[in-house]
Amino acid sequence: MSLFLLVLAHNSLPLKLNIKRKGLKLDTWCPICWRLDEDAGHCFLKCKHVKQCWLDLSLEMIHQKLSFSSSVTHGK
Repeated sequence: MSLFLLVLAHNSLPLKLNIKRKGLKLDTWCPICWRLDEDAGHCFLKCKHVKQCWLDLSLEMIHQKLSFSSSVTHGK
């Protein structure tokens, strides 16, 4: 789990936007909601479907704290 969090914090997950930055031409839209680019902030915090998962798991307070303080949402 800590390795995943480290990779997430460094924005190193192989998400569509990160792959495109490496030079591969591909559609970067989120394959779940088709509203925004698939980056770490969207994938884990901003996507409307992910927000519902946080609610369903009764983890909304953690979601809000991460959303306001995480480097994931700021594109680091």
